[in-house]
Amino acid sequence: MKNRYVLLACLLGMLAGRSRAQTVADQPIQDSEWKSVAALHQQKGNWMVGAGLTLLGATAKGGRFVANRTWVGIEAEYHSLIALRREGGVFARYYLWSGSFVSGFVGGGVTYGWYHDRVFNLDGSSLNDPAPYYSPKLNALVGVEYALGRRFSIEGVAKYGKLTRNGSEQPSLQGSFVWSWHK
Repeated sequence: MKNRYVLLACLLGMLAGRSRAQTVADQPIQDSEWKSVAALHQQKGNWMVGAGLTLLGATAKGGRFVANRTWVGIEAEYHSLIALRREGGVFARYYLWSGSFVSGFVGGGVTYGWYHDRVFNLDGSSLNDPAPYYSPKLNALVGVEYALGRRFSIEGVAKYGKLTRNGSEQPSLQGSFVWSWHK
């Protein structure tokens, strides 16, 4: 319960935080400026953090653009659909295109986590509840980001992961609210 309040406080702090040097960020964006606004999010040296929901779970990520359109960072995920899993790791993304309302990206990463698979009967009752285990996981992802303004965007990510311990597949659909700040 305490962790939920900490997460909520962090998100509210990000939304409420303002800098006098960022007064330009509060001005309305003209139609002709959207190309530069979308590209501004993905410039070398910028930082970006995000949090959101997965299918019956949650995700959080943060990192820095090490080159234009290349974001490297850390992420964490929690899922409770069919199988329970808690994982964290590193990722890298490359934005294929930017400069419009929507930017597309691909990426990959490695996470390590706790997994608890469940096996169900056709009537929905648990048949065999195997023991939980830890395993590294290799991930690939594809997604789109929609710029809401100079600092905020929303994104959708489809992620596919494969556990190295037993070869099981772990798909994930994510939606996140993202905040970026510029150098």
